[in-house]
Amino acid sequence: MRIKLDTFKGEVPRITPRQLPAGHAQVAEGSLLERGDLRPVRALDTVYTFASPKRKIVRHEGAWYGWNVAGVQFAPGPVDDDRLYFTGDGAPKMRYQGAIYPLALAAPTVAPQLAITNAPDEPVPNDPEDPVTLPDTGGTAPFRVKILREPEGSISGQVLLTQPLAVIIDEAGLLCDGDSETAITVSVGEGYSGVVDGTRTITADGGVFRFTDLTLRGDHEDDYTLVFEVVDNDERETPLEEPSAESAVTNITQDMAELTTSVLYAYTYVTSLGEESAPSPLTDALDWYPDLVVRVSNFAAAPDGRMIEKIRIYRSLTSLTGTTDLYFAAEIDADTLTFDHDMEEDPLAEVLPTADFDTPPDTMTGLVSMPNGMMAAFAGRRVLFCEPYKPHAWPSKYELLVDTDIVGLAAFGSTLAILTESTPYIAQGLSPESMRMERMESYVPCLSRAGIVDLGYAAAFPSNDGLAVISSSSCEIVTRNLFTREQWLALRPATMRASAFGGRYLFLHDAGAVGGAAEFAMKGITVGAEGATDMIRLDFAAIDIFYDVPTGYLYVLDPDTVTVKVFESYDGDAATYRWRSGILSTRTLTNFGAHFIDADPGEEPITLRLYGDGTLRHTTQTVNTPARLPGGYLARDWEIEIEGERTVYSVTIANTIEELMDG
Repeated sequence: MRIKLDTFKGEVPRITPRQLPAGHAQVAEGSLLERGDLRPVRALDTVYTFASPKRKIVRHEGAWYGWNVAGVQFAPGPVDDDRLYFTGDGAPKMRYQGAIYPLALAAPTVAPQLAITNAPDEPVPNDPEDPVTLPDTGGTAPFRVKILREPEGSISGQVLLTQPLAVIIDEAGLLCDGDSETAITVSVGEGYSGVVDGTRTITADGGVFRFTDLTLRGDHEDDYTLVFEVVDNDERETPLEEPSAESAVTNITQDMAELTTSVLYAYTYVTSLGEESAPSPLTDALDWYPDLVVRVSNFAAAPDGRMIEKIRIYRSLTSLTGTTDLYFAAEIDADTLTFDHDMEEDPLAEVLPTADFDTPPDTMTGLVSMPNGMMAAFAGRRVLFCEPYKPHAWPSKYELLVDTDIVGLAAFGSTLAILTESTPYIAQGLSPESMRMERMESYVPCLSRAGIVDLGYAAAFPSNDGLAVISSSSCEIVTRNLFTREQWLALRPATMRASAFGGRYLFLHDAGAVGGAAEFAMKGITVGAEGATDMIRLDFAAIDIFYDVPTGYLYVLDPDTVTVKVFESYDGDAATYRWRSGILSTRTLTNFGAHFIDADPGEEPITLRLYGDGTLRHTTQTVNTPARLPGGYLARDWEIEIEGERTVYSVTIANTIEELMDG
């Protein structure tokens, strides 16, 4: 009679040792069993030591970070490799170049104030691009009238013209003998049906006369002529030879009601990282018309600790369709006190992009990364999404609401698994505004946020009845054939902290309730396409686990709370495995007389223990050569246990040496 073990698999606790399928074990400890043989995992190697106790660890861009809070969740940003975002340690935060900042970029709380710097009662010179050039006439040049602005539109109502309109120069090239004020009668020529009342006074200022009160009444659509006459010309010290002039004007300006618009301003904060806040409160409305310069002031001082360097100023504009938006006007340094907005120098540009950039709530947690620059998190029963590629902004318009408190999230592909205290949900979409949520048709509560693991095609998490796997179409318990409900709950799934590694769901759990030697022992469950197939035990304790995607290494935090160790380092020393078969029954009582262990060569010992009917019958370390087994007893139920640090390919026991080597 001959028994050969040449495929080594993990434990199936649900099945009794007598009924275990071929190759499965009662105890599988210290070996990943990835290739069917029995080979040791590598001993844990220390790679980093923190200066103070930690409960949660992460390696980011080659540096180690830790928190003394177990519930922290982190995600690298979709914008810059230097940024690490995390929640679960107070309000959401961002780590950048070794410093920690609040994730929220609060909007200014103080509205700016507005003033006109070139109001009509305080005119500001505004010379035309082509000023009047006096010809050389030997001092006999007549006075001139030149229209410097030719507005467009039709007359109705009242028009207040504050822009430069007329220049009057005497034969000496002086402004009407240097008079500070000159009365001029303005009358309307052919083609205009209305009238201009009385005489209006204009003031000379650097060669430019400004009308401070000119009222035009009537309705005009055709061309017409303005006639300028110098009043009381005969009484002047040097009367003008031609005391009047005409100027043809095509389509005079619109009336004041049409020229004037009501404008508002707001401003935002901008950080050195290019993040922009939501806008400040709006100013009071200001009546504005072309050529007015608006002074914007009363900016709230930028708060410290958020790298705010700039202020962006926005002004309202109403489109032809009646829609009013804020448009970019200028960017200034954050410590600037005032800004004079001249529309000719700083025309309006793009629409304000941050109008709905809400800050993340302080209670937001469960942060995960998603495709297309998205990040997701939750607060209570609300699922939150950031503005794509802008993790500081979490618009409330993107929120989804479930009917039970959320425990955690998992993202795979374009799917977000929303795991709650009762029924899980699935949300799918390529952008925050396109996310569509569906409730799964099963009550599968999530018991541990730290136990949620992204498997690539799905996510696994501990639930009441076993390990659950949720995909875009279903949510199933995959360990029903691996554990009874009692066995699963004895693992205390609410304490699980897990990661994926080598095709297994590796988890730490509080082993105190099941006789474990140390708190948070490590185990692993194989999760395949058809569900979990077996379990292995790993002979070490830890309090946190972290899988570093860029390097492919798995790290654990030692129970001493400061030492970080790497699992399965390629150059690490071999650890010791222990594997014990199920009960291998013979039909009759027998005594096996020989054994053979096929293993890698080496000096590390391999120990075989042979049990017959529950009693240890023989222990040997003879490897790679046939050897005798002791006689003097008979048994029906046999168990084979192997312990060592070298790879074992097969173990065979037989009645005789010849039978042992046969085939």
